[in-house]
Amino acid sequence: MGLRAEIRDEVSEISLVDGSILATPSPSLHERELGVEVTEAGIVETEVDEGWAYGVMSVRGTVKSAVLTPYIDPHDHGGNLFWAAADELHLVVNLDWQLDYAANVIDQTEATLTLEDGTELRPVQGTDQIFYDSHGTHIATFTIPADERSATLTLSPRFTQVIDKDFEQVEDPITATLTFS
Repeated sequence: MGLRAEIRDEVSEISLVDGSILATPSPSLHERELGVEVTEAGIVETEVDEGWAYGVMSVRGTVKSAVLTPYIDPHDHGGNLFWAAADELHLVVNLDWQLDYAANVIDQTEATLTLEDGTELRPVQGTDQIFYDSHGTHIATFTIPADERSATLTLSPRFTQVIDKDFEQVEDPITATLTFS
């Protein structure tokens, strides 16, 4: 006798007799902790010329926290990813990215996740979804191997202007170490 749940065409089933897992779309969910420790997180703090009479746009950002999950809802944290493959997990990285709104400045900061073997991954969201002033929600989502133990997130701040196509301001990249438990 078991308890069965179905989410997005995938089935999880647990025995009501002994509590064992009978079926799961994500074995790693039951084989490891899903914690993430963020350490050595750099901070970017800069001002960008707005190109108008108003002056500058202030920017301050860092990596705030992260979580591993086998499932992502279609409207949260990266879009329509749903279930990760049996040998993968989704990594959701929360950024503390504060900037003053400036109509003439485009934040083109890029996020890259480097795995232990040197593989570089890009987030599933576009740059504008991550760094645009989206009411305080700045999330970068990656799909990683379930057995990965650590990775380095690099944020490479870059700003352009709408009117002055030749304007570009590039800041030194910042990194954060992510350790998966």
